[in-house]
Amino acid sequence: MRYTRRPKRERPAGGRAVALCGSTRKKCVPLPENSQAGARFFGGPLLPSGSVSALKRVPMTATAILFTSDGFAVAADGRQRWGHSPTRDSVTIADERENEQKIFEIPGAAIAYTVRGHAASRDRAFNVSALVQSRSAGLLHKSRYSNLLAFVNALSLTLEQAIERAKHDGVIEDYPLAEVTFVGYIGRPGWIDVRFRPSFRGGMVREVVPRDFHSGYWLYTGSPVIAQLMVSRDTRVPDVYSLLSETMSLDDATTIARAYIETCCSPLGMQVDAENCARIGGHVHVATVRPIPRMGILWERWRRPLSSTTKAPDGGFQWVIPPSG
Repeated sequence: MRYTRRPKRERPAGGRAVALCGSTRKKCVPLPENSQAGARFFGGPLLPSGSVSALKRVPMTATAILFTSDGFAVAADGRQRWGHSPTRDSVTIADERENEQKIFEIPGAAIAYTVRGHAASRDRAFNVSALVQSRSAGLLHKSRYSNLLAFVNALSLTLEQAIERAKHDGVIEDYPLAEVTFVGYIGRPGWIDVRFRPSFRGGMVREVVPRDFHSGYWLYTGSPVIAQLMVSRDTRVPDVYSLLSETMSLDDATTIARAYIETCCSPLGMQVDAENCARIGGHVHVATVRPIPRMGILWERWRRPLSSTTKAPDGGFQWVIPPSG
């Protein structure tokens, strides 16, 4: 499902324009010259990615997502760098991070999302993950959705409007090249990619892309070399590929996701794939998303004000290794 926003005549932006930051590169879609090399971003180019079974190239960063019959496992690294070398001064270097959070929960639902690409402005006044949090809260309480795709469709439209407003007001100087991936449950399991990118004709393109997946599906983003070493069961990498199957447990999926990211961050990663692994590192964080038992959704929406000693039903978003920032 694809939506293209037509370019519109813009008035001069008021206020000071700032650049965007992010951590990914989209190889499969040609971009205007000023959307990547000429713009100033945290994180720089998109990293290669694909699924282990099909090795399909998709625009991702250093994450690993696996689906099992019990739920989703999601892992990511924590490194974020300023990607525009000519303007990488002492101020931007001081704001680079090894503990950047890249996995997020949507409170009140069994949904996780990752943000890649131009995720925030240089002064962080514009922040994609914060926009998702604020817009999703209102949507979940105002409407009921039959599945994850219906919810993400509605949410992505409000995100597009917020980005347009930020561009018009001069909060950002360019349209972002960003991707937000949602995995989780509204009824049945869902996996949706939302992509925002500049259009050659001006303006911005919004794409909502449901992903086909099955139990045992592993999508990696980062180093394809490390993924191939794991598939070939090279003795230099953790022997986790034997765990991958359609009947694997969520614990096994978590082990695979974590091992892949940690290996990309290791000295071996730099040895065999320095081009991609140089941008991967920092604190590895891991989460799981499981379906909420029937009648458990109300608990998920109200559990935070309750005592920490009160036992919650199984399901929903849970940290295995929380972010450190």
